[in-house]
Amino acid sequence: MATLSKPTNGVNTDYANRIGLLFDAFNNGNYQFPAVQVPSADANTLDDYEEGTWTPSLGGTATYTSRTGTYTKIGRKVTLVMEMTVNAIGTGSTGVITGAPFTSAATTAGTVGFFTGIASNLTWAACYIQTTSITITGLTAAAATTPTAVFFGSGTQVHLSVTHFV
Repeated sequence: MATLSKPTNGVNTDYANRIGLLFDAFNNGNYQFPAVQVPSADANTLDDYEEGTWTPSLGGTATYTSRTGTYTKIGRKVTLVMEMTVNAIGTGSTGVITGAPFTSAATTAGTVGFFTGIASNLTWAACYIQTTSITITGLTAAAATTPTAVFFGSGTQVHLSVTHFV
């Protein structure tokens, strides 16, 4: 940051200009990003913030008692949170959730915070995102590896979150 110098007339116009810009950037106490991102070439400039919803899906003929997804995107970092209760699995996927709103730049692990009524006998479950799909994985009591789980069935409820970069 540049050093501010006091001009001979006693008014530091550089400092006053910076303070003016700071106040101009705030709208009723909140910083407001433009509706369309204005990317900066400077990697240290925060130029994007977004919050929204997405609809997690198992595809096929699966039906749901409830399903909600939210996301927060800050720069390249995206955090997804979702809750889903399956009414009937039908021909839906038993282990892969689709519909994530941003494509992940790399496979990234997430956390399954709660699950009940699952289709397998798992003692532990986790998830990871690849592109826009979240895969559930888990361990049975006797397993030493984490295969893709047969996780979802009729009545399964799950809450999870995953943070990744785009």
